[in-house]
Amino acid sequence: MQMDSILLDTSFCIRLLKSNDDLHQNAKDYFKYFLEKKTEIFLSSIVVAEYFVKDDPANLPLEFVKIIPFDFFDGKTAGEFHSILLNHKEQVASIERNVIKDDCKLMAQLFNRNIQGYITKVTLYDRETQY
Repeated sequence: MQMDSILLDTSFCIRLLKSNDDLHQNAKDYFKYFLEKKTEIFLSSIVVAEYFVKDDPANLPLEFVKIIPFDFFDGKTAGEFHSILLNHKEQVASIERNVIKDDCKLMAQLFNRNIQGYITKVTLYDRETQY
């Protein structure tokens, strides 16, 4: 399935730039595929902040991505998503709460901008299928 747009997660960016990571080549192959297929690649300002904890975000492939800010509407949507998850605590009990909050923020950006896919630690998700 051809995706027109993709949102990069922090864990994907880490693997893309960390040459000694076991998934480095896989991440590079996906990124190359997105470029070849002219997939619109998005990077959240949230990911930039998370990435900065361990490395300079200037090392990210900024010339190939569109940086999207986290805005009021994203905050509202993320709050709605997080509220839904809190109502299903037993199903997400094993996941760290900070991870859930950050992922809700990224999913809100994906949802609000109608971005078709999301790639994390080299697991590709689209609105229909998980690869």
